[in-house]
Amino acid sequence: MGFRKKQVSAALGLSLLLSSISGMVASASAAPIPESVALPPAPAWGYYVDNYKINTSSNKTTLSNPAIGTLSGFEQLWTPGAAWDTGTKLNSSVLDANIQKVVDMAAKRTSSEADAAYLDDRRKQSYSVMDGLGSLTDIYRLHAGATTTITGIPADATTVKYEDQGNGGEYGSGDPNSSLGSIVSLVNTFRNSSASTSPSKTYYKYPRPFRWSSPAIVVPSLVPAINADPSNDGGFPSGHTNAAYLSAIAMAYAVPERFQELLTRASELGNNRIVAGMHSPLDVMGARVMATAVSAAALNEPNNSLLKKTAYNDAHGLLLTQTGTAEDRFSNYAKNKQNYTERLTYGFSPIDSTTKPVVVPKGAEVLLETRLPYLDDTQRRWVLATTGLPSGYPVLDDPEGWGRLNLFAAADGYGAFANDVTVTMDTYQGGFNALDRWRNDISGTGGLTKKGTGTLKLQGNNSYSGGTQLNEGTLEGNSAAAFGTGDVTNHGGTLIQNVPGQMTIGGNFSQSAGGTLEMNLNSSNDLLNIKGKVQAGGTLHLNFLNHYVPDGVITLITHGKDQRSGEFSSVETTGLPSQYKMKVIYNANSIKLAVDLEAPSWPADAKLTGSNITQAGLTLNWPAAIDNEGVVSYSVYRDSTLLHTVTGATYSYNVTGLTPGTTYSFSVIAYDLTDNSSSPLKASLSTVSSSSPGGNGPVATPTPSPVPSATPSPASSPGTDNGKQSLSVTATADPSGKAEATIKDSQITDLLTKVSSSTAAKISVLLNVGTVDHAKSVGITLSKDAISKLFESKTAEVELVTQFGNMSFNKAALGSLKNSGGDSIRIGIAPAATSGLSSEAASLVGTRPMLEYTVQSGASSLISFGGGSIKISIPFKLAQGEDANAITAYYIDSSGKPNAVVKSGYNQETGTVSLLTNHLSKYAVGYNKISFSDTSGHWGSSYITYLAAHNIISGTGANTFAPDKGITRAEFAKMLAGLANADVSGYSSSAFTDVKAGDWYLPYVAWAAGNNIVNGAGNHRFNPNAFISREEISVMIGRYADLAGYALPANISNAGFADNSSVSTWAVDAVTALQKAGILSGKGNNTLDPKGGATRAEAAKMMTVFLQGMIQ
Repeated sequence: MGFRKKQVSAALGLSLLLSSISGMVASASAAPIPESVALPPAPAWGYYVDNYKINTSSNKTTLSNPAIGTLSGFEQLWTPGAAWDTGTKLNSSVLDANIQKVVDMAAKRTSSEADAAYLDDRRKQSYSVMDGLGSLTDIYRLHAGATTTITGIPADATTVKYEDQGNGGEYGSGDPNSSLGSIVSLVNTFRNSSASTSPSKTYYKYPRPFRWSSPAIVVPSLVPAINADPSNDGGFPSGHTNAAYLSAIAMAYAVPERFQELLTRASELGNNRIVAGMHSPLDVMGARVMATAVSAAALNEPNNSLLKKTAYNDAHGLLLTQTGTAEDRFSNYAKNKQNYTERLTYGFSPIDSTTKPVVVPKGAEVLLETRLPYLDDTQRRWVLATTGLPSGYPVLDDPEGWGRLNLFAAADGYGAFANDVTVTMDTYQGGFNALDRWRNDISGTGGLTKKGTGTLKLQGNNSYSGGTQLNEGTLEGNSAAAFGTGDVTNHGGTLIQNVPGQMTIGGNFSQSAGGTLEMNLNSSNDLLNIKGKVQAGGTLHLNFLNHYVPDGVITLITHGKDQRSGEFSSVETTGLPSQYKMKVIYNANSIKLAVDLEAPSWPADAKLTGSNITQAGLTLNWPAAIDNEGVVSYSVYRDSTLLHTVTGATYSYNVTGLTPGTTYSFSVIAYDLTDNSSSPLKASLSTVSSSSPGGNGPVATPTPSPVPSATPSPASSPGTDNGKQSLSVTATADPSGKAEATIKDSQITDLLTKVSSSTAAKISVLLNVGTVDHAKSVGITLSKDAISKLFESKTAEVELVTQFGNMSFNKAALGSLKNSGGDSIRIGIAPAATSGLSSEAASLVGTRPMLEYTVQSGASSLISFGGGSIKISIPFKLAQGEDANAITAYYIDSSGKPNAVVKSGYNQETGTVSLLTNHLSKYAVGYNKISFSDTSGHWGSSYITYLAAHNIISGTGANTFAPDKGITRAEFAKMLAGLANADVSGYSSSAFTDVKAGDWYLPYVAWAAGNNIVNGAGNHRFNPNAFISREEISVMIGRYADLAGYALPANISNAGFADNSSVSTWAVDAVTALQKAGILSGKGNNTLDPKGGATRAEAAKMMTVFLQGMIQ
């Protein structure tokens, strides 16, 4: 039957083309699992990757042209004629439904959809596909030199055809000589003449939809774009769609972090060809198939190996280090997946067998080379094979298998384990080598073994039965069935449960001494259900999320009755407020956790009494203690010696071995399930003397248990405490609440006598002002002579201690006080009113303390102290659910705005917020919790939270931090500048040839170089985007410590690491100093790995330990 123009009815073909495309959407798990991924037989036209260059206009048959041959499944539906209107339909149902889909979409097309279709038609395709880069789109276009002149819909677009005159070259890809020119060149290489759809269009002569239907289905603004010559205007395959997929796959190779988003953008452009009325679904499907094959051929071309490597490196060194602000239309993964998957088949029902296993084309594995870099080529072929489409769909069953590849699904990892899979990931290589997630539902009889330091997250509803082994690094389960149905064995890594509700391990669970099981708990419903046996060992780490604190006892793990052996050697927690205590309880069929805040208490009339008193013994008796969760034991002490612990409802104990006629001090302490303890119940009891008749005499009167109370400081009592010399004074408050004390010179003279005789290496003088009732401020006054004597003595620092907080002056600050005007110095601390805070400050501070610190010399107020430093300590109690690492001190300026104090932090042991500053003003305690989606449960989370709260570090975009990604030299220079709170605004040039104007890192590198913190890498280069080594970090931190005048402590003996000899000569001193200071630690196997790269999380830990050491 020849070509015939007709309006297809809306009812025709609905059995083949489902309007909702639901229920028949191609699935990654629908295709049978193949037995192997060996190469399929070569088609008659040869393997595409070997013969792609002969796709030319002179080769016009399926046997001579691989593009025409690969698309020859179309000949099941259509026989080309000698002219554009003489072809023959072989499957009218499919072809009529194909055109009907265009008609239906045109009828429902909105004005915004029509506008999008116009832009995708008239703009150059490579430019359009850049939208898939999301927030980085504008940055990419800027640095790639890509522009467009099609910025909207011209008023006369219905009568005038507009061409894109942008600067992006023939394809709109950009300028090959730009800073991102390697990526531009890679795109252009994909889109060369051998990628043209013209030979196939000429061969198949399949008319455009509007020639089957009516030009009325075309978007009105695109009517001028209709080719007047039908013989030169074939529809199959779509050229625009082919170009979009070529551009997307090329860019996805360079920027695999946007792999699926770029593919989705290409599929959107293809879909817009249907919306436009310019192409049919089969045209678009055929274009995707061809573009996939062409892309693989270009990536396999040996002449392109250097180009593709350079494009990848430039993308990661120049583009992904930027923070963009463009709209990301493709941030919704679920929507991307739905749209892309629907567009693979457009709802066509299969027209052939659906049970043929997937075959993987020769060279197709290269398409996943940068997206799954930790897999080898054979493994990537298996990924393609287990995520491919079912057979039987129109146009897609080419003999090599290009049409059935689902690259979107393949980017989510395996769809099945046909055999055992071993994955080795390396944190220090960064990117997906460090962290990846597999989101497919994984079936099959094979198992998974995870090796290497990187992190793999399993997010599918997995049913693979071959078991899971973790040898190293991190394996995280993000679904209830993440680990399949087999056994799970943790030999030495971190296995993470991170899913709300119940996670199931279908077989046995075993963890050796080097392993860690990490559980993330949001509620009491979160637990691990193990169907088989449990061999417990190693570490159990519990992360309490979203301020969740269990109420009593919760179940962590369930298992078969009496099917557990061993216990976890240690239990760690994150997110549980420090005032809570917890204890793991091992039962016959479960492992539970008890969490409790309330300690046992004694009844008001409780007494510890003695009975059956003899010369050598007695019986102690006590009442039951009270506890919200129940008392489990009582410990009995004689003086400070534990005699015995009784359990359950036991309220007496027989004491023997006593001496006649002797008085003893006894006490009993009650404990609950989590080892919260009561105050001691005490009594002094005497045995019967040897001259006494003895036996059941009168009971001695018990000594009442002490009740804690404030102890008033003596009026003027010098004292010492571990290198600290103290002077306590009493302040008197006036009616307004102003409490003042004057310290006499004679008191200072007496104190300094103690100082001079002390043998301590560092002496601190404490000026203690006792608690004053109803005080609203506290101040002390000293004579200038007293200050001079303190400065000239061995005193290293002077600290004022008050009920509101402490303030300490170092030696340099004392010198500044000594040299100030006036005859006396007044130092004051007072709570400050929060009424004048800005909205930002009010949000950060809330109801937390804010204090004003003042120093007055004579009639003048002193703010700064000639380079000296002031340490301020503010008493503070952490609220339930607050993260201590997010507590930050803020300097409140005169306008009420907050300024984070970098050198500040919360000490849970002392219950104080401490900060170091060089000026006085108002300081407040604030809470600045910054969360990243990829750090929850990570070992470095606390360090990252601490530095982010202090504005020292930031994320990598899209609410992520990339903790396991390697950190570059430039990024670490920025971190150090943040730590120094450096003003880098004046740095506009650099001495390094590879640190240029416009580079985001220039001011930070220039600051670090100007302060002798960094040197170049030779040849006047800095290598800003090179990953920094551990010994380089050590040198930079050591040099900054020198700049800051901070002497690194030597708290730890020098470790004898097996690879100490590999530390570079220039780094030995710094590495040794940081190791002794506890800042640099080993990496396992007794190695230091000085030349190994550091991750962003490791750098955060080192910076945090260093900074907190400065504050202490």
